[in-house]
Amino acid sequence: MDGYVRPATLPDALQLIAEAPRVVLAGGTDLYPQAGMQLAGPVLDLGGIADLQCITPSADGGLRIGSCTTWTAICKAMLPPALQALQQAAT
Repeated sequence: MDGYVRPATLPDALQLIAEAPRVVLAGGTDLYPQAGMQLAGPVLDLGGIADLQCITPSADGGLRIGSCTTWTAICKAMLPPALQALQQAAT
């Protein structure tokens, strides 16, 4: 089993998780405090999955912000006024 994998699709990521337990990485900020410490297992980096890096309209009229959408993308997006606080927090 590889210590670090970065799949390109969600089905590939789900298959890897089904094969063996992994530490799921969707950005990395949570790993910084663990620097120098042994992780609980191999790392599955979701950052290569384009479907998780998006801001798109949802079927119910809201927005879907993918789990790997960067703060920079949120800052630059044309979001409705109701999400102004989110953009301010992202700066």
